[in-house]
Amino acid sequence: MAKWFILNIVLYCQILQGICAQEDPYPADENGNFNIATDDYQFLVGHDSTLNWQQAIETCQQLGGALVTFDSQKKLIQLHEFLLFKNFIQTKLNEVNPPYIYWSSGNDLEEPRTFAWESSGEEFKYTHWLHQLPEPIAGGGCVQFGDKAFGRWSIRDCNDELYYICDMPKENSKKSSEESSKESSNELAEEDSD
Repeated sequence: MAKWFILNIVLYCQILQGICAQEDPYPADENGNFNIATDDYQFLVGHDSTLNWQQAIETCQQLGGALVTFDSQKKLIQLHEFLLFKNFIQTKLNEVNPPYIYWSSGNDLEEPRTFAWESSGEEFKYTHWLHQLPEPIAGGGCVQFGDKAFGRWSIRDCNDELYYICDMPKENSKKSSEESSKESSNELAEEDSD
């Protein structure tokens, strides 16, 4: 009996080593950030530092993107799949400092309780609130997600410092726009030669 028990433990450890030895499909870049491409979206998960909301907006813009918006459940789920895979969802079992809480571009800075995406200016059509519509914060609040609630949204003071997630242009769409730009240039060059 003890022999089988030890054999099972050895086999289990070998299996775990094989799983753990696999290459991480989402390695961090040199700054500690993660570039994630799903079938439909591309994100940059900023783990290099915590920033206030305005700094997060500016950082995403400097990187060629925009602070994340969630206009559909599908988009939120695709991002959460990555966050779960990396264990970046804040839970009681996974308490880290600073916690895995992220800024989105949502806010009610223009009008209390009227939430819009800073990146697009559009009012929320899809929501994932922790507790219904939150009570307003004096002067307006910014939407964060991940605070011990599996990615549910709530509002915070925009000066708090949190991690951030940027919507990035999809590589394929970037290439296709570059290609169409080259095609247009070629067509213009052909017209000039005629």
